[in-house]
Amino acid sequence: MWLPNTLAPVTARNGTVSDLLIGEVTLRQTVDDGTHADVVLMPPSAFSPELLLNPVLADKFIQALTASQNDGGSSIQTEDQAPQQESTS
Repeated sequence: MWLPNTLAPVTARNGTVSDLLIGEVTLRQTVDDGTHADVVLMPPSAFSPELLLNPVLADKFIQALTASQNDGGSSIQTEDQAPQQESTS
């Protein structure tokens, strides 16, 4: 019996063999056709976790504020603003 979340060896028509992950199995039984299993196969990378970013920390202002606090600087600089140059007289 096929079990979800296990690797199944699959041979393509061109003869290449690869391991695919079983995502779902549905068993069907009819009087005319007997018992059949519908198996949903996916690449194993489909179940790899992805890094989630906190939307608050992705904000440029919050990043600049945090960097400024860590550096001990007194001003906050963002990408959109050009740095101010000090004039010497």
